[in-house]
Amino acid sequence: MAAISQQDIRLISIEPIKVGGADLGQKKLTLGVFGGDETIFVPSERRLAAAEFVYDRELWKDSDLVRIAQADFHELCKALVIATEAWAMTAVDRKDCEHPNKVQPLDIDF
Repeated sequence: MAAISQQDIRLISIEPIKVGGADLGQKKLTLGVFGGDETIFVPSERRLAAAEFVYDRELWKDSDLVRIAQADFHELCKALVIATEAWAMTAVDRKDCEHPNKVQPLDIDF
């Protein structure tokens, strides 16, 4: 997997949470991790992952919500690294999982 930079992690949306016409006093922020081919026109086609965070408007200033969501996203990622540590694969392990009919590049000596 290619390296991910801070510019690849972006705010997707900020939405008030409502039921019918009633505002519940909360906002939902969605952050996404993007990657892949830069020539793709629609960014959602390059989304690798997304996370949503819900915050009470009474607890946080609107101007700080994005910073709070970024910090929470960071903490979530740290927790995911620990929780999924057993899922890690070496390059050899990954190669062993390849389908036997996968087209392999030709190794021709010139």
